[in-house]
Amino acid sequence: MGFVSQPVLSLRTVEGLVDLARSLASTTDLQTVLDTVCRALVDVADFGSAAINLVTDSGDLKVVAVAGPPEVGEALLGLEAPRHEWDAEFAASVPHHGLLLSKESGESSVAGSWTSDDTEWFDRTADDPRAWKPDYALFVPMSDSAGEMIGVVSVDMPRSGLVPELAQASTVEIVARQAETAIAAARTLARTALNERIYRLAFDTAATLTAIAEVGGAFVDANRAFREALPDVTDAAAFDRAVTVHDGGRGMCDALDGVFGRGAPAVTFVAETGRGGDARWFRVTVRGIGGVASAPERAVCTIVDISFERREQMRHRRDAEHDPLTGLLNRRGARGAMDALLGRVAPDAVVAVLACDLDGFKAVNDRFGHHVGDEVLVQTAQRIRSAQSDDAVAIRLGGDEFLVITECASREGAEAAAEALVEALRCGVVVDERLVPVTISVGLAAAQSATIDGLSGLMDAADRALYDAKAAGRTRWAVSSQALA
Repeated sequence: MGFVSQPVLSLRTVEGLVDLARSLASTTDLQTVLDTVCRALVDVADFGSAAINLVTDSGDLKVVAVAGPPEVGEALLGLEAPRHEWDAEFAASVPHHGLLLSKESGESSVAGSWTSDDTEWFDRTADDPRAWKPDYALFVPMSDSAGEMIGVVSVDMPRSGLVPELAQASTVEIVARQAETAIAAARTLARTALNERIYRLAFDTAATLTAIAEVGGAFVDANRAFREALPDVTDAAAFDRAVTVHDGGRGMCDALDGVFGRGAPAVTFVAETGRGGDARWFRVTVRGIGGVASAPERAVCTIVDISFERREQMRHRRDAEHDPLTGLLNRRGARGAMDALLGRVAPDAVVAVLACDLDGFKAVNDRFGHHVGDEVLVQTAQRIRSAQSDDAVAIRLGGDEFLVITECASREGAEAAAEALVEALRCGVVVDERLVPVTISVGLAAAQSATIDGLSGLMDAADRALYDAKAAGRTRWAVSSQALA
């Protein structure tokens, strides 16, 4: 008795296919469907590139979605090829596990395959008889319920470097058939009045702020959430005046120009409204809409509140740049703060670097325990901050070592800053109603701002001055003899 070979899909592949089905079920936007399918062909089916061609009104096929390296989109997106050339390509292809394997796609003018110039990629499996060649491509023609072709799915450069076996080919076909179903469904909905009613209901009740823009920047429609949040915003220019754009974005006007004028499928940027505790952050995505194979006539502008995500990012960044015990800057966070200080000081101001080290701290840990030592460090940080100006940069370098960089009006002001640090801890600190006898020694190095090219020299000089203060008896400050104003 014979057995029929069946594809065995990995758990990862099955999970990827389930996720794809969920994603496709959650949207009726055809371009979103196509983009999602292409990504699945790369991420789930394990190919280096994927493309979807749709049949246009003229009967030709046009590349409307791609996934893979940026050069794939640059090479394929928007290309068209006549139907008869596709028919010839299919005729020259050979069946392969339910798909069509073309072995001469590099010599064809159809817009469904991309030939990489990465020779090393092909060389790694060149000796294998199953090796994937530069001119190979796999095609899956798609049809509607009447049997009419509606498009073609194509994939290239399997990550294994080999012609796909049954399981991988079956995964491609499953994804392609989901695309086929979704495309047919989307086109059917587009022909019915029900589609408009569904869209209207979803649009008006969506929690996401959404507006429809036309060429020129006017918002011709906006849902309830958008109107309530931005009642006075009627066009792209008014939106840009109402927000602050972050992360290198250029705002709504530029995003619309990218979609309408430069042919970008979508443009995303981050915008902020309000300040301080009232600030809100939004991720704005502008995507052109219209016929899938024609230039967009309108653009959907979706505005998603990412305030929580943004605050979490800021918290994580702050945690990464601050000492968790004392709240002072750590070495990682110090660089940016020092650069900012040097960037804002006046040329005639004096920049003071104060290297600080606790006196007797090791004995505190040995005598009272590390929990008392930690509290001593916390109180030390608080007193350092209180003894300096609000603009001073205070850093915990590690252990009981601290560093302060501050702007002063004169040499005397720098010396007063050093003295203030010594006095802040001259009488020790109290922990659990017990006096802990720790003091601080300080090394000072200062120079006029206009003469400084970075702080490394001053920091070295401050360290040497700190050594002098320790050697002279501790609980005091010493000043460097080098490069002082």
